[in-house]
Amino acid sequence: MNKVQRSFLSRFQNQDMPDIRAEMRTNFLTQHPEYVGTDPENERLQLQKFFEDEEKARRKKLKDHIQTFSDCVIGVIITISLFQLPLPNRENFYHAYLSGVGTFMISFFIMANFWLEHHRVFERAEEISEAVIILDFFYLGNLALFPFFTQWMIKTPNRESVVGYGIAIVIYTLLLNLIQVVIGRESLRHLPKTRAFYQRVAMGRMSSSLALTFLILIFSYYFPTVGHWFYIGYPILSFIMTGLQNSQSQTGLWERANRISDRQRNMRYERERLQSGQD
Repeated sequence: MNKVQRSFLSRFQNQDMPDIRAEMRTNFLTQHPEYVGTDPENERLQLQKFFEDEEKARRKKLKDHIQTFSDCVIGVIITISLFQLPLPNRENFYHAYLSGVGTFMISFFIMANFWLEHHRVFERAEEISEAVIILDFFYLGNLALFPFFTQWMIKTPNRESVVGYGIAIVIYTLLLNLIQVVIGRESLRHLPKTRAFYQRVAMGRMSSSLALTFLILIFSYYFPTVGHWFYIGYPILSFIMTGLQNSQSQTGLWERANRISDRQRNMRYERERLQSGQD
């Protein structure tokens, strides 16, 4: 943006902002007539709280939309994998068809594990921002490649296919952990000490996860056969173990943190309102 554009935008904002603020104030008082006639400072605080609540509701809807979209994308990925199955006949029933079914089932459980981990990350947040959506789109784009890498690795278990799958795993681990870090930072923004502690834990977890995936990738480069079986077996085992674990305590912690955050915000508005009344 050049100086002329910035100057025009500044004049536009300076000319129209008073009218916009007046219109927003009128709309707020129409919806909340109980604040008509109150002192200006209390009216300002309530108007600020009103728009913050509106923004929070918008971000909640955003979370519902992106979760629905993610579920649809993962469902389409699994469906496309199913369409790749060869039709059975007498000549290839035991070889091509059964091996195709086996490849599909492995891909299915791998995608199921990815969906479960994605769901557990998003269930901890009441709302999300556009930054999370951008990261999630990259995450889903990388996820769409896994049926291809899985089929390639199973049919031709050589160094190239195993390393290609390992690189996709590294990208997957990075993006999922970044989403988790951003969600935690936004959900705990009203709890600075809890947020700082969570950030340290999340960054440490992301560093260790990336280090482990890189080590497995390097190991798979030199021992592709072992890496091939590990990449196939680990997601299935992880899916089964994750389903058996009880995540209520962790989810409950996030729910309590969100309730505390809302309570602190309401207490802050009430304190500011009382102080404005005393002044």
